[in-house]
Amino acid sequence: MRAGGIDQWVSIRGEDRSNPVVLVLHGGPATSYMAFTTFFQPWEKYFTVVQWDRRGVGKTFGRNGRARSGQMTLDRIVEDGAEISGFLCRHLHKDKIILLGHSMGSMIGISIAARRPDLFYAYVGTEQIVGMARNEELSYQTILNSSRTAGNASTVKTLERIGAPPYQRALDWGAKQKAAEVADPVSRRTSGPRPPAGIGGTVAVSTEWLSEWQLQQATWPETAYSPRWTSENRALLDTERVFRTVGGGSRRALGFGGREG
Repeated sequence: MRAGGIDQWVSIRGEDRSNPVVLVLHGGPATSYMAFTTFFQPWEKYFTVVQWDRRGVGKTFGRNGRARSGQMTLDRIVEDGAEISGFLCRHLHKDKIILLGHSMGSMIGISIAARRPDLFYAYVGTEQIVGMARNEELSYQTILNSSRTAGNASTVKTLERIGAPPYQRALDWGAKQKAAEVADPVSRRTSGPRPPAGIGGTVAVSTEWLSEWQLQQATWPETAYSPRWTSENRALLDTERVFRTVGGGSRRALGFGGREG
């Protein structure tokens, strides 16, 4: 389909057209979930499952290439998502759909839902990112401490070489993520204390509630769609204060799972 001025690839699967529609926003920043269709098949009994390869990702990138992918900012991708959500409502004859964002997709999803709450019954965030700059700082120190405790001199040397975030180069961010796997190759997570409430976990909220605050605390950078940081925008999306409000007792949240959100 056409969205944001370029061709974008969307997969629609399900067993019953009368089922509610779920638009799944993949993580990444560039990890297409269409390869995991088998994993989502059990959902298709109860939902019409829509997968979307964002610009610069998967089949959408294969269709357009680098030259025709257009503007690569997070704000542009949020607009793409809103446009695609509207198309799904019309194409599948639904008043509204459900929006599910995972990891990087949660950053995009929460902003789509806030921008166009009229298109969604609910927004569901899993591994919701609510304070990216803080998350990067905490994870770097945790990985470094774990590597020192384990006596992993090579990983410690790499981390000390790249230093703490923010990073100007995506390769440095990738080195930190690789160090996390080395620090704990079994669980792929670093050992250490549990993160503060508001970082990680799953949250589902009513879009009526989302529309009340419209992400007033969030700021998108006008920068390339990559894990690149600058001193001017240390947070890709900072909604930590908003999610603390939810955790503080708002009953308009539909439900929580995993870590506290």
